[in-house]
Amino acid sequence: MMRAAAVVVCLLFRQDTAQDLFKKVEKKLSSAKSLSLKFKGEMSAEGEKAEISGSLRLKSGDRYVFSLNMVRGDDKRSIEARSDGKTVVSTTDGKTSEEPVKEGVTKFLTAAISRTGFMIAFMTLSPGGKKAPIPNPDEALKVSGFEKGASGKIGGKDVFELKFQVALKGMQEIRVALTVEDGTLVPRRIETRLKQDTTEILMVETYEDFSTDEIPDAEFEPKK
Repeated sequence: MMRAAAVVVCLLFRQDTAQDLFKKVEKKLSSAKSLSLKFKGEMSAEGEKAEISGSLRLKSGDRYVFSLNMVRGDDKRSIEARSDGKTVVSTTDGKTSEEPVKEGVTKFLTAAISRTGFMIAFMTLSPGGKKAPIPNPDEALKVSGFEKGASGKIGGKDVFELKFQVALKGMQEIRVALTVEDGTLVPRRIETRLKQDTTEILMVETYEDFSTDEIPDAEFEPKK
């Protein structure tokens, strides 16, 4: 009986348009009081590669904890940040700083999960330095041109693919393929292809240990 019900749910999802499915994915993410996941990815361009890995925990009120490790050849960098909604404590390559939290970080990073992945998200947040406001993702990461892609399996789970474009300042073209777990609408993989001048860049990120379970407020307090 449960299996039959699951099949019916999957069939109903397949009747939706690609844009409808994308909206449902984003609604699931934005309506969650808490989000947590681990991510890893690779960026390749002109024969060179860079890898990232990290984790992210988000909660309403601009509370977040993220860690990011980047490796490009012999160059290794690490970033950690923890915000309790008032103050963010960041550590970059061993150097720690503290500043007031910017409004909108949680909203922007939540949108990045389904629209671009984290490599492009951090590139978008970097220009302008510490004083620059956090951009509205509906303006900075505009999505359009939705279509359905292939279906398949990841880790034994049925998944489907959504393809679309993202308009991002300074980039000539961004094509995105988002892989989503059928039924649960959990994003599992995002592939982004873009052009910057004449350089073609491919970014692939996968998401693991995705959860919307409530995260205690104490998890976001500065470490003592």
